[in-house]
Amino acid sequence: MASLHRFSAYALATCLTGLPWFGMQANAQTPPTLSHLATQVMNKLPQTEGQASLRALAQGQVDAAESWRAGDIIMHVTHENDQWTGDQDLRTWEAGVETGLALPQQRQAQQALAQSTKAQAQALRPYLQWQAEKRVRKLVWSLKKAKTQLKFQKKTVKQAQSLLDTLSQRYQSGDAPKIDFLLARTAWLEQKKRLAQTQAQHDKALTTYQYWTGLTQLPPSLTEPLADSPWQVNTQHPAMQYLKHQSDTALAEKGVVEANQRGNPSVMIGSKHERNRDQNGNTLLLAQISIPFGVQANRTQQLAQVNQTLTERNIALNRMQQTLTEQLAQAQTDLQTARALQAQAKEKSELSKQAMTLAMSAYQAGQTSIQDLLRLRETYFQDQLQARLAELNVGQAIAHLNQILGVPLS
Repeated sequence: MASLHRFSAYALATCLTGLPWFGMQANAQTPPTLSHLATQVMNKLPQTEGQASLRALAQGQVDAAESWRAGDIIMHVTHENDQWTGDQDLRTWEAGVETGLALPQQRQAQQALAQSTKAQAQALRPYLQWQAEKRVRKLVWSLKKAKTQLKFQKKTVKQAQSLLDTLSQRYQSGDAPKIDFLLARTAWLEQKKRLAQTQAQHDKALTTYQYWTGLTQLPPSLTEPLADSPWQVNTQHPAMQYLKHQSDTALAEKGVVEANQRGNPSVMIGSKHERNRDQNGNTLLLAQISIPFGVQANRTQQLAQVNQTLTERNIALNRMQQTLTEQLAQAQTDLQTARALQAQAKEKSELSKQAMTLAMSAYQAGQTSIQDLLRLRETYFQDQLQARLAELNVGQAIAHLNQILGVPLS
């Protein structure tokens, strides 16, 4: 009975050990911040290349708006000779350059387009930052949960090994039946299998995290302060701002098309030299102005195309507004649910701890079997894990709500 008492005391102390396996291990690396991770992730987004191209496009549009010319410079060269017709020894040579002229309203429309494109380029970075923060929030909480589950499972295997070692000694000394030893070994093997599965899930989460951030260490704290209420999606949201500027750019493009439909007058300046049998030769200066009627055959098609683009941009803006509003309502519900489940999980973990204490006392007194002890022990550790995961779920729900509201990481 003394041996049984020593075993029970040892097993109880082992099973009811605290939860050091939830803490993070020390690392020589400087702990990153959430905002630093967002910068690392944003640099990997393919859309970042669009910033430079948009700025270059805006500069090109500014140059076009400041130019008085429209289109290319055309060189004209003409030679006339009647050698094979009237043969009056008539010869003419004509040369000149021609270019289109930009109308004031065309230059104004081009300037408005340049300003819209520049504003869109400036709004792109906050939008990409918002997208990067969304990925960071997902990465860090996924890895945090994977680390928590892995540490828990390692601790569970260690406790199962300790119980197996104790029962092995008692079985060899004749103080415990063989069935208890075999059941303890079966439980240990099952926990080893779960450890391998948990390790694989952790490694997958870590690999993804490392790919996007270039790091293996999580920030010291992932918990974010909850955004102040009232919670609503406003026009200053990074996604709304960028899509609004996209619509403004499409509207400015429509203005350019409308202004250009009037056509561009052109001017040509040159000289002409002519001679015949009765003249030694004569040189003339040429000046020519061409004014289009502005009745292009494809003007309706051009307007329809820019109107289609504008409509699509406005649809994307309205769809984003609806999507964020729906997600915000769901996120509020998810946060309330997570908090309720956290309270339930905490209460359940406390009850399972009490049940574990009673089970150990009952096993010591011979009032329960090893099967019941192992089952209650498994329930105890699972409840402790679920309580910790429920706590993490609340933090993740807050992060998700902040993400929808466009709250930046700090």
